[in-house]
Amino acid sequence: MCIYNPLCQEKEELCNCKNDFASKMLSAMYPNNYYPYNSSIVLRSFIQTCQAQTETIKNIFSLTSEILDKISAKPQRNVPALNMNVPNESHSSTSRTELMNLLCEGKTNQMLSLKLEHDIPSPIYKDRFFKLEAKIVDTSGQIIELSSRILVQLLLYTKDSPPKQLILTTTGEKIMKGNTEIEGKSLFVFNKIAIQNVTSHYLSGALYLVVMPDNYNLVKPLIIEDVVVKARKMKEDFPMKKLKSEDAFD
Repeated sequence: MCIYNPLCQEKEELCNCKNDFASKMLSAMYPNNYYPYNSSIVLRSFIQTCQAQTETIKNIFSLTSEILDKISAKPQRNVPALNMNVPNESHSSTSRTELMNLLCEGKTNQMLSLKLEHDIPSPIYKDRFFKLEAKIVDTSGQIIELSSRILVQLLLYTKDSPPKQLILTTTGEKIMKGNTEIEGKSLFVFNKIAIQNVTSHYLSGALYLVVMPDNYNLVKPLIIEDVVVKARKMKEDFPMKKLKSEDAFD
């Protein structure tokens, strides 16, 4: 639609409103019809400036729309959709077993599963990076290497009933920083992961951290429960600077 005249119904490229707009602007700038240069040159230059600004605005709008689409898009793939919009009218919580049933759509008899290689920090501090390693094991605990690679990703869920997946913070940023998706056959190492929300305002003050394979029919997900995220720890390891002996008597 035309951006120069709100009453014009023609497309911007087909109407002459931009010429009328330019003429009115020139009249306002030079009320006595005095132009410092040839009027046609000034008019042509002014129109070109308006067109350039219009293209810039269009590009900004397109870029903004693309960014918003990426932010609102779901980052996970092949993850069963849980009911995220049902209000939590009760204070009941979801158990680890219930969450597993939801994630695997009731199929929890897989012969393979994901297991932590090492414990993760407890508590975790907001915005502080930590490492998470998970491996594929069979029912006897032996490490298994698959014949083909699978995708494994990290997800956060609340303990509400039903549980809610956390994707963004209240400020619109991703709640987890770092590479939260890895492909592999046996061992999956997430070297630098950080969580950008504290958990004190969630139910029970803790969350579920899920290591979720895309093929959950083959490999059972790993659910780490009671994940607590606190505000960044004060630098208690640095003692206060001692006064020099001569300063003590100043």
